[in-house]
Amino acid sequence: MFFVGPGDLSATMGRPGDLHHPEIQALVKSTIGKIKAAGKAAGTLVKRDTAADFVAAGCQYLYEHANSFMATGARDFKAQLGAKDGVV
Repeated sequence: MFFVGPGDLSATMGRPGDLHHPEIQALVKSTIGKIKAAGKAAGTLVKRDTAADFVAAGCQYLYEHANSFMATGARDFKAQLGAKDGVV
């Protein structure tokens, strides 16, 4: 499995920390395509709203930071409860 790190890539491209810039994302997707064309598995860092795009691009390994993943799950769970007063 080859992991394309958008953080490292953004720094190399002179945009440190700008992981979700369209230019960075396009290069990540292009690289994933090349990895897949070589018959290998590809992975990258995703956000909830970008995961489906990367799966469509051929990505087989999706990584999301645990704190983001858990925060989203907690928000969804709280919303499911109707955001009742006193529910933390």
